[in-house]
Amino acid sequence: PNDWDVNTVANVQTSNDVPVVLYASDNDGQEQGYSNFNFPAIPANSTIDGVEVVVEAKSTDSGNDCQVRVNLSWNNGTNYTTAIDATIDDTEGVDTLGGSNNNWGRTWSVGDFTNANFVLKIQDRDPGNQCTDDATTSVDQIQAKVYYTEPVPKPDLTIVKTNNVGNNVVVNGTFVWTLLA
Repeated sequence: PNDWDVNTVANVQTSNDVPVVLYASDNDGQEQGYSNFNFPAIPANSTIDGVEVVVEAKSTDSGNDCQVRVNLSWNNGTNYTTAIDATIDDTEGVDTLGGSNNNWGRTWSVGDFTNANFVLKIQDRDPGNQCTDDATTSVDQIQAKVYYTEPVPKPDLTIVKTNNVGNNVVVNGTFVWTLLA
């Protein structure tokens, strides 16, 4: 999705008060996708516990009637998660969507968080037709954070050899070892 008037992608990566701006005539449905979050590598076989998105945004509508909607994709925008909405007004505010135990309605895998796969889509919304028709939505910053639990390592194999077989001492005997996983 690429419906917003975006100055540069860098504008949404840091809070620099140079927002990306959506000029909307109906305040409903314009979408913008963001990728290349450069998440650090998540260890293989980790369990994804949750995804948190922080949006710094405002609207020129002062009535607290406008929203931004966020969806996440794990396959470069082919499919998206359940949406989470944040209500915005004419004061720049920070909203946290999702969190450490919120998976946005899906089971994630480690490979979903690569630059090739992960896309965050933000959408301008007027949920009740109350948002002023010529309102402008501005987004100054978007952050995404992945919470995960690393797999518990299996303990090293410990072998204890005794020369005691059936309570009989065996000297110079041959033992056959069978290792089971």
